[in-house]
Amino acid sequence: MDEEQIAKLLDHIGALIELKAKRLCPVDMGALRASIRHRVEGNKVIIWTDIEYAQDMEYGRPPEPLDAGEKESLKDWAKRHSLPAYAVIRKIETKGIEAGTTEKPIKTAGGTFRPFMRPALFQSMTDIKSLIKSELS
Repeated sequence: MDEEQIAKLLDHIGALIELKAKRLCPVDMGALRASIRHRVEGNKVIIWTDIEYAQDMEYGRPPEPLDAGEKESLKDWAKRHSLPAYAVIRKIETKGIEAGTTEKPIKTAGGTFRPFMRPALFQSMTDIKSLIKSELS
């Protein structure tokens, strides 16, 4: 395979994982799902998002004080879900956020917290192997 074919294969793999991540992604207003992208850099594929809370959804969050911007975002979120903002903020600052798993997500009155990026890769492995095998044959 030449470099152009490899880049095309990697882009195809990236698109496959990106689509799976979007399907697995928890959705409130859709910003996180819409932000998931992929790119090819050399011989690697990067699946990424620039949404700040994506890491909290993927890995959870330890108890810690929230900054003013995070509190404002949570106030908006709590309002959309008819929840008391102060109680939501206090709970996150004192207890953190559990992420759950794809099989057992943490469900709250306002949404579901579960990883989506890593499971997207793992659930795509069979298809990725098939793509590589077909390109090499």
